[in-house]
Amino acid sequence: MPTPTGKSTRAERLAQPLAREVAEQVAADHGVCIRPVSLRRTDIGTGRTEVIDVPCGATIEARCPA
Repeated sequence: MPTPTGKSTRAERLAQPLAREVAEQVAADHGVCIRPVSLRRTDIGTGRTEVIDVPCGATIEARCPA
């Protein structure tokens, strides 16, 4: 329950899962890589740059289960 000021207590915040743990669990549930490598791609014609994530390529399940 929030305090009268509308903020949660430290104990309540510490009881919540970490964002990284949640993101890794969602990735594992959907069967995608939990450690993608970010690559920057630049279109030579337009000069537009974008960042794309590609799977890490790990073959050892202890390193990347997906």
